[in-house]
Amino acid sequence: MGIFGIALRGFGKALGKSKKKGVDPKKRLQTFKKASEKQKLKSDVKKLDRDFKSASERAEKFSKTLMKQDYSKSAVNKYLTKEYKKQQRKP
Repeated sequence: MGIFGIALRGFGKALGKSKKKGVDPKKRLQTFKKASEKQKLKSDVKKLDRDFKSASERAEKFSKTLMKQDYSKSAVNKYLTKEYKKQQRKP
């Protein structure tokens, strides 16, 4: 249900049983604000869920590729080998 449907449902509740008196503009505004805040919260939660899901998928993909890599080809091993050779040349 969209924001306007929620707001209309809220207006109906604000009207009560007697529609002859009309709706208090302050109650109408409060109802609309509550509905828009609720809708914004829902959209924020959906966005966070999407972001979290994509981040977890990226992390899972990265961990799979990292685990498949040979240690001899890794950047860490290359760096350590280079540093070890430098240490061996110094004395």
